[in-house]
Amino acid sequence: MKDLIAVSEIEKILLKCLNPIFLDSKYEIIRIKVYETKNKIIQIMIDHSNKIIDIEDCAKYSRMISEFLDKKNLISHDFSLEVSSPGIDRPLTRLKDFYKFKGNKVKITQIDLENKRTNYKGILTEVTEKNILLDQNDNLVSIKLDKICDAKLLV
Repeated sequence: MKDLIAVSEIEKILLKCLNPIFLDSKYEIIRIKVYETKNKIIQIMIDHSNKIIDIEDCAKYSRMISEFLDKKNLISHDFSLEVSSPGIDRPLTRLKDFYKFKGNKVKITQIDLENKRTNYKGILTEVTEKNILLDQNDNLVSIKLDKICDAKLLV
C-alpha cells in the first residue's frame, strides 16, 4: 500500500524523525501534511489506540513536537504547527485503518497511470492485502490499495 501517512519527501523525513516521540505510548501519528503557502504549515494528526484524542493531548504533543523541531532545526523557515485529532471524517492512511473501519461509509480517491483521479463513495465491505471492496448501492467496486491516493471516512 502506498504510504498515505506522509507523501512528500519532507513529510517522510518528519515522520521518521518524529516517530520516536511516540514510542512507548499508545499515541501515534496517522498523517503529516506540509503546506508550502506564504507561511509554511505543518499539520500532524495523532490518534490513540483506545481513547478519543482531546485538546490536552493535542497541546501536549504540540509542545513536544515544537520543542523537537526547534532543537533539531529540521525546518529552515518559520512555520506554523497544527496538531489535531483525526476527527469524524478521519483519513484512512494505513492498512489497519481499512480493517478497523470495515462496514463504514468511505470516500476513496484512486489515481491511474496518467495521474487521473477517480472518486468512489460507498460502504467498505472487504479488505485484503492488495484490494478493498466498496458497496455502492449494491454495485461492488474493487480498488487496488496501491492505486489509492486518498481515503477517508464519511459521516
